[in-house]
Amino acid sequence: MDEKMNKRKLLESIRRERVKLEQTVAAVPQSHMLVPGVEGEKSVKDLLSHVSTWERRMIVWLKESLQDREPEMLPSGMTWDDLDRWNEETFEQQRGLELERVLKEFHASYAEALRIIEEIDEQVLLDPDRFPWRNGRPLWEMISANMDWHYPDHEKSIRTWLETVEKK
Repeated sequence: MDEKMNKRKLLESIRRERVKLEQTVAAVPQSHMLVPGVEGEKSVKDLLSHVSTWERRMIVWLKESLQDREPEMLPSGMTWDDLDRWNEETFEQQRGLELERVLKEFHASYAEALRIIEEIDEQVLLDPDRFPWRNGRPLWEMISANMDWHYPDHEKSIRTWLETVEKK
């Protein structure tokens, strides 16, 4: 068990990083939400869709794990080496979504993920041997990878892009 982590620390980290992301997003004028160039050709809207997509994937994985089933984490024929390709395919599938729908889902996926995490017993989150398919890694690391470790990358991209746009 990871002595440094506990459920309270995990939830605090998730909430802290989410607040940072939401504050940065709130600083983006509505008229700029669809402008490409934040990360490659992706807009703020696209990044928010990306974040909620990974939260939704994680929610499925958590639910399956809690039912003592090993989740299918990757599409058939893919490995984690294909992650960039999977992200790009998902971007192409979702690029036409309306901003209002993306924003609603951005908030909904977070709320559902948080609710599920709050309901999980702390020992289940921390025990590296609880889920054999995790290969000795505790469940909280999968959560952090899709939430509080994930948010800062995109928050920084949005913030940096916004600073550039504002100087023009």
